[in-house]
Amino acid sequence: RSSCAQSPQDISDITLQYDHDAVTALFNQVAIGLEVHFGNGKIRTTPGLLRGRYHWKNFSVSTPQGTFSDGMITFSRPLVLQAYDSISVMVEIPGRQDWRRIFKIPVPRVIQIQFNLYADSLKRGIAFDLNVQGRFNTGKIYPLDTADVLFKNNAGRLMGNNRWVDPEDTGIHFIQVTAIYKLDTQLTDKTIIPVKQLPDTASLPTEESVLHHYQQKRSRR
Repeated sequence: RSSCAQSPQDISDITLQYDHDAVTALFNQVAIGLEVHFGNGKIRTTPGLLRGRYHWKNFSVSTPQGTFSDGMITFSRPLVLQAYDSISVMVEIPGRQDWRRIFKIPVPRVIQIQFNLYADSLKRGIAFDLNVQGRFNTGKIYPLDTADVLFKNNAGRLMGNNRWVDPEDTGIHFIQVTAIYKLDTQLTDKTIIPVKQLPDTASLPTEESVLHHYQQKRSRR
């Protein structure tokens, strides 16, 4: 094979492939690869995702939704949202001003958010985690990064995604919390969290007290 036959000037077409296993709903990176077709029928691929040896330096790759480096695109989710849930990838060949290809990579979009709480009540003096998950237009459900969610509440304190009620705040019986998805403020969810009123030791009898009560009943017979 002559190097001349596989020079960028002899490229007839290019197809782009991306990593379908990348969870772009959660992570802002996706690997891509190019399948390069030459006029003589030969096909070569780029390093990285496609494990080829036709170097990326033979191309100019860019995207308005983020940055590109050595087969990896790092994207901005707000910019992807503005671009109708897709990443535009522009591939050019240096020295061939008439040659340009634009490819689209779809990115899942949140269509609904909802609380997913791991406890049914809040205890004073103990941090309570506010977990929110998103339903995507792909049908998948994933936990959302707390940086993407704004919380509003009617009582107590918020520290990140933790809800906190001081032990001295005995007048608080419940807390209403609203979650707002920052990238689409029309997506919200509300929940009401009861505040535990009795100490843990008073909620259930101990094993010792149960046995003592049972023994007293038997002695009365």
